[in-house]
Amino acid sequence: MMPRQSIFFLVHLFLISQLAFSQNDYLKMDTSIYAGNIGRLPKVKDEWKPFIQENSVPLKSIESDDFTDLMFLKDILQHKQYVFLGESSHIVEEFNKTKVRLIKFLHQEMGFDVISFESNLWDCHNINLQKDSLYPKQMFTNSIYGVWHTTSLLKLMEYLKRRNVSLSGFDIKESGLPDYQFENSELNALSPSVAEIAKQVLTGYYAYRKKMAQSGFYMPGKKNNNDLTDLGNKIIVNLKMLNDSLVKLTKENPSNKNLLIYQKDIENKTVYTGCLLEERKLNDNISNVRDSMMAVTLEWLVKEIYPGKKIVFWGHNTHISKYHAKGDIQHMGFRLNDSIKDKSYVIGLYMYRGETYTDKTIQIGKPKKNSLEAILIQPRYKYSFFDFSMQAESLGSSWIFQAIPAMLWGMTLEKIIPGQAYDGVIFIDKVTKPEYLFDYYREE
Repeated sequence: MMPRQSIFFLVHLFLISQLAFSQNDYLKMDTSIYAGNIGRLPKVKDEWKPFIQENSVPLKSIESDDFTDLMFLKDILQHKQYVFLGESSHIVEEFNKTKVRLIKFLHQEMGFDVISFESNLWDCHNINLQKDSLYPKQMFTNSIYGVWHTTSLLKLMEYLKRRNVSLSGFDIKESGLPDYQFENSELNALSPSVAEIAKQVLTGYYAYRKKMAQSGFYMPGKKNNNDLTDLGNKIIVNLKMLNDSLVKLTKENPSNKNLLIYQKDIENKTVYTGCLLEERKLNDNISNVRDSMMAVTLEWLVKEIYPGKKIVFWGHNTHISKYHAKGDIQHMGFRLNDSIKDKSYVIGLYMYRGETYTDKTIQIGKPKKNSLEAILIQPRYKYSFFDFSMQAESLGSSWIFQAIPAMLWGMTLEKIIPGQAYDGVIFIDKVTKPEYLFDYYREE
């Protein structure tokens, strides 16, 4: 007799396959879902082609507020509390539009009401305290990193402002500058002396971080700067003193979530600054420190600040990925505890052609044969979704369970096991650079 869990799995798989099949069958009659002028496709193994063509789900749009083509996700995500949305490069307009649309869908159709960015914990939360008095464009200032200060993300800020959706961050690096609104108001009401100390310490901290950036202090092989090292140690002492005062204050006000987040951010600044001084010549170690601290911060957020909430996390593929290759950096997603992973659905976003940007415009490289991009483009869809979470291993699906090449930033190859890295992927045929609201980058 078949166990009940096996029966449930098979029924669930059948329902998902039926929903995907119905959507495919309907959309395949619409010629607008197919990519134009795509030319000869990259080579993949013959046994993989029919599988990806049968199981890849076309998406009608990356902007529309008509979510008919996304409704199949409700069954896939019905038992998930956390959805992670990645991106193989930060500077891609189509990734931004796709994720803004998914956030609207997840909020309106499935009750996700917290959006947490790969940006600073406090800088993002602080916007929630002021958003009623800010224009959407002003909400960018001192919240998420400048890489997302785009016209498409402005629509997300407009959405957050008029809807009951909270902005959050899980990163430890600052993504804005202090405006001292909290220190001058709520913190000052709790303790004028701590508020004054906080302003002094943070002023010194941000001045120090600016000096570090200007000097290239953490560049690999950079000659040690004793003056900046000594100053950094003094900054750490001041941050520890402030953190001790805030810990005492949070114990006296345990229900004040704003204060708890503020104190956690000061603690992160203290630890991270110390790690940077200790590991300044070891760039990979610094990256590991960041991902480790992001994982700890994210786990703290879901437990202490948003227990029971349904949350969307927005970050780079390399941070949200659950995959760890031996010897590589242990990404945040890999480090998360199983209680979070079990409630999560992780979606990587990848692209086939077009352009992105790093320190210059990058023309996206041609996919290597049998790579993730080469496989996903086979149905020739403009936009598509593929679910790994319910796939059984077979001749046609074997690529999901083995290390294959995939592209980072449109130019760097890495090897991943797709089914271990993500629960699903969204694939975009052609991408472009975003339009920025501010002068984020400038071509020379």
